[in-house]
Amino acid sequence: MPFNPTAYKTEYNRQAYDEIKLRVPKGEKERIAQTAAERGMSLNKYILSLIESDKKEEP
Repeated sequence: MPFNPTAYKTEYNRQAYDEIKLRVPKGEKERIAQTAAERGMSLNKYILSLIESDKKEEP
């Protein structure tokens, strides 16, 4: 059976990561993605950085 890179990545991601589905109002995804890009981050990295920042502010 030939190597299937897509199947390999899918299986790796399934084992290495949890997924969270986030729903935002229409148009909001683009606005958030633009803010992330302005900060030199991917949308995922930007959201994770906001979560980490919030966790640091907890008492």
